[in-house]
Amino acid sequence: IQDLYDNFDRGLWTETYNGKTCISEWKNNPLSDPGHRHLSHLMCLYPFAQVTPSSPYFQAAVNSLKLRSDNSTGWSMGWRINLWARAQDGDHAHVLLHSALKHSTSYGTDQSRGGIYYNLYDSHAPFQIDGNFGACAGIAEMLLQSATDTISLLPALPRVWKTGSVNGLKAVGNFEVSISWKDGKAVQADITSLGGQPLAVSYPGIETRKLLVDGEEVEADRSKAGVVGLELAEGKTLSVMFDEEATQTGVCSVQQDSPISVSVNGRNVSVKGKGISMVRVFDAAGRKILETPRTSFRLPREAAGVFLIDVQTATGPQNQKMLMR
Repeated sequence: IQDLYDNFDRGLWTETYNGKTCISEWKNNPLSDPGHRHLSHLMCLYPFAQVTPSSPYFQAAVNSLKLRSDNSTGWSMGWRINLWARAQDGDHAHVLLHSALKHSTSYGTDQSRGGIYYNLYDSHAPFQIDGNFGACAGIAEMLLQSATDTISLLPALPRVWKTGSVNGLKAVGNFEVSISWKDGKAVQADITSLGGQPLAVSYPGIETRKLLVDGEEVEADRSKAGVVGLELAEGKTLSVMFDEEATQTGVCSVQQDSPISVSVNGRNVSVKGKGISMVRVFDAAGRKILETPRTSFRLPREAAGVFLIDVQTATGPQNQKMLMR
């Protein structure tokens, strides 16, 4: 048994079906029933998050999901909603949600006639609570995802949910999240830490938006496009104001300690000297927020407080410049 465990194949397998690469359902047998309601080979997408949009297996997983069609009942219908949300296709997830909430015309396991009864019980020979709970989980998954330890806001928002809000969603890391949106775009997100864990939040353009902790504007790690990260103490609430830009940094003086010269005008920086090959900018916590071979550049919006600029010359030594606000 130990030998079997030590040599167990833990990899994902793919196969080609109708010219498209798919996640294999069986290791040693080709796909034979593409429309079946079972989805065990897609546990890697949901709930395990082994396959994410950045994974080389992502499109194969989506192709496999498409092959399964939308016909289903019970737990499988709820699972499909969550899978399409993880595939970041909110419109398709909404199609499945609509099917899950339509009146069922079958008291058996007929995957083309699934839905709910008049008492809202999910139909699956004759009732399956997994379908009810699964649909609720799918709604939450359309609005918030955190299985990768980054809280993703509105990752699969259907176009028909044009304007709305949600309160009290829970995220991995013991966070409580509320979000409001208008015309399909986030307006505000409030994230309360219930455990004091590090926080990372993703949404397109969030790195340029104003961040408040209990009403006071704060800085964060904004080095990655579409993501902000910060330490949030237990009981504190981060508010992301999507309709307001972060306050621009006012870097105004330079501490000189080498022949390399640095001039700063607002967020515009110019470095002068011989043989400059690379310029790196770090924040006060030592996080790199910019690296460029250019000698003239613009500091990102998150620049605030004390900054360190490392200038790499062609001959090797680095000449450090401390920029003071």
